[in-house]
Amino acid sequence: MKRRALIFGIDGGTFNIIEPLLAAGELTNLARMREEGVTGTLNSVCPPLTAPAWATFQTGLNPGRHGVFDFLAPPRLGYARRLQNASALTAPRFFETLTATGRTVGAVNMPLTFPPRPVAGFVIPGMLTPAVESRYFYPPSLAGEIEKYGPYAIDINSSFFEEGKDDEFLADLERVSRARLAVAAGLLRDRRPDLFVVVFTGVDRLMHFFWDKPSLIRQHYKWLDGALGELRAIAGDDTPTFVVSDHGFGPVRGEVDVAA
Repeated sequence: MKRRALIFGIDGGTFNIIEPLLAAGELTNLARMREEGVTGTLNSVCPPLTAPAWATFQTGLNPGRHGVFDFLAPPRLGYARRLQNASALTAPRFFETLTATGRTVGAVNMPLTFPPRPVAGFVIPGMLTPAVESRYFYPPSLAGEIEKYGPYAIDINSSFFEEGKDDEFLADLERVSRARLAVAAGLLRDRRPDLFVVVFTGVDRLMHFFWDKPSLIRQHYKWLDGALGELRAIAGDDTPTFVVSDHGFGPVRGEVDVAA
């Protein structure tokens, strides 16, 4: 019988916050995983940023070998730097490797998967995908298929990143997170791929803008813990589950403007 696996990504997840919440008994699903399995602190890549870290996750290579160091391409030809996407990854990714061996895969909201490449399964690309339209999904028919789970959004409306729009930001974060969970749960239940990967980015967004409001971050971690429990229940207790992060987080203690 084929073994399946579930990978639950927390963009910006850090033990600096998770450990106190575990000690307080507020993350029951993560606590169960730690008791039944193994846990440890792993170093991120250098530089410890979202794009190179998830590129390493997909390829098994460090940034010096896969060539992604940031969301912008290296300034080899001046300062007109284009946004990076999946086309920057010329190395084989494990999605294609599994497909070549006859295994099925499903990925939801994985950074650097736009434009999506063909796989034996499905891909809903992550951040910096232009829009939720059929040509940005693989297969294209997936855009219509997920409508039965409810409306989907790639990311928070960027206009809510502006100062003075905290309430709109938080409401949209909740909307996007719940939509992602609904689609992930529906696809996992209905498609049953051999490997299912979903990445939640709400922690990262919150800590970029609300590091000084720990109650909001704690509340979202508790919601994520519930989302993890829901997906594990669908996958089944016999499905190996991995909770991973691309980088940690901390306060900004200073900035340097090299152009000043």
